[in-house]
Amino acid sequence: MIFMKKAYFVFLLILIFSLRIEAQNVGIGTDNPTTKLDVSGNFKVSAVYTAAVNQPTAAQTITLVNAVTSTISSVDSTARIYDPGGSGAHYPANVATGFLAVNNSVLGSYIELFIELIELGTGDSLKIYDGNDGTSPLLYEVGNGFSGNNITLNLSGNVLYCTFKSNADASVGAGFSLQLKRKFISNNASEQGISTGAAVVFYSKEAAFRTGILKNSSIGLVSFASGTNTIASGNSATSFGSGTLASGDNSTAFGNQTIASGRGAVAMGGNGFTGSSFVNSNAIGTNSVAMGGGCYATQTNSVAMGTSTIASGYSSIAIGSLGVKGAIYSQTTAAGTNSVAIGYGTVASGSYSLAIGAVNQAAGMFSTSIGYNTAAEGNYSTSMCYGTTASGSYSTAMGYNTTSSGDYSTAMGKNVRVTGEGSFAIGDNTSTSAVYAGQNVMHMRFSNGYRFYTTGNHSTGVSMGAGANSWSIISDIRKKEFYKPADGKTFLQKISSMQLGSWNYIGQDKNTYRHYGPMAQEFYKHFGNDGVGSIGNDTTIASADIDGVMMIAIQALVKENEVLKKENEKLENRLKKVEAILLKQE
Repeated sequence: MIFMKKAYFVFLLILIFSLRIEAQNVGIGTDNPTTKLDVSGNFKVSAVYTAAVNQPTAAQTITLVNAVTSTISSVDSTARIYDPGGSGAHYPANVATGFLAVNNSVLGSYIELFIELIELGTGDSLKIYDGNDGTSPLLYEVGNGFSGNNITLNLSGNVLYCTFKSNADASVGAGFSLQLKRKFISNNASEQGISTGAAVVFYSKEAAFRTGILKNSSIGLVSFASGTNTIASGNSATSFGSGTLASGDNSTAFGNQTIASGRGAVAMGGNGFTGSSFVNSNAIGTNSVAMGGGCYATQTNSVAMGTSTIASGYSSIAIGSLGVKGAIYSQTTAAGTNSVAIGYGTVASGSYSLAIGAVNQAAGMFSTSIGYNTAAEGNYSTSMCYGTTASGSYSTAMGYNTTSSGDYSTAMGKNVRVTGEGSFAIGDNTSTSAVYAGQNVMHMRFSNGYRFYTTGNHSTGVSMGAGANSWSIISDIRKKEFYKPADGKTFLQKISSMQLGSWNYIGQDKNTYRHYGPMAQEFYKHFGNDGVGSIGNDTTIASADIDGVMMIAIQALVKENEVLKKENEKLENRLKKVEAILLKQE
């Protein structure tokens, strides 16, 4: 108390001799103050610091060892370090040593180094760095016969690195004794209590600043609050606006009644409607962000933005607004780990899931739901467009009112449901719903048929018209050129020489999968070139080509049959004449 009284007396004398009071105005550094307080030049208000007063114990005393960097890592407030010679003895020649001190202390503290005694020989040196290694700023360096005592050095933080070297000559000194002290903001410093009402206040004990209409509340170290009834109770916290609260260390709250309670969290905006009540934006998780009206970021590294969004999964992101489906409200929510929900009432509850659009749900792991009222319920599933559901694992549903419930299934189009595993179904605009239950099957429904083209100008391909049950090839004469007649007799001769029979494909059951027909190599040998160009290849047979060969052969047979019929008619006539002559002779 005596010390404090002396300090106040000295401060009063400084004010008397340095201030000029003119018409109630006070000037510092100026003879003509124009406001109640007019400061010309720098202005500083420092927090009150105190140092550890206890002397180091034996356990807190270290003697350095040659070729070893000692480490001092402790919550202790003090320590003593001796040179390699120890207390009361000269240090040896030709040594290189040092130490690293890390003081695990509270926010706002730093290390004070007190050199109690130092005596160095010629060519020897002591270096002190303001950091954790030799690349840090050099704070102090002595050598070459230096001696001294009672030297105080203040570091910028809680880490100190020191090196000591002696050369090989016989000139050695008594060495050194260093004492480390922790300096911290004093909790016992006399200071005016917490202010309320409209004011601008700097709390030196907490190194905190307040401006606006103040509320009686706790004050975080090195914090800042400005506005109406704002609170920054976390260390290094910042609060702006009206009724905002930054209670987490290093947190920030902006706007109207937002809350940043997580460490390193950021809350901005105001309140929002959840469907049943109004809530304030709240960033609860560590390093979380809540921006907008009534947004909640509850998990570490989560982000909630918009209106009434919730990011409750680790590293999740929720952006959008409150959705309504029927009479049920749905908040845009990212509940799964690393999930993302964007839009109107979307929910991404599966880990690593993605929901984009309106009232969608991505519930499966690694699932994706995009569009309106879609649901990706299976793991690794995808649902897109309108009213689609992908409930099978690795399934896909796209279009309108489609469902893929079988694992690895796909449903596309309209009113299609695939229940079989590994199946694929595509539907047209027919209003009737269709269910496909077969496994590993491709289903397609197009009421006006199918058309497949194999050229860009649609000159070749196949089609199946409405109600048809087989393929039709494009055979329009207007799409053909380079016509060449065929010799039917030659075709018949070639067919007659071919090896025709039945067979099955290698690997298939011979009792179940048998077929009739020629071999592609032999067919290509006889019919693979018409004198104009190639036809097909020697491993496959096109059904249109074999149909053409058969038509040519049939035509040749028809012509041959007509000739035979005429010849047969002539023979019959001749036979009748012979029979008539024989009858007369009888």
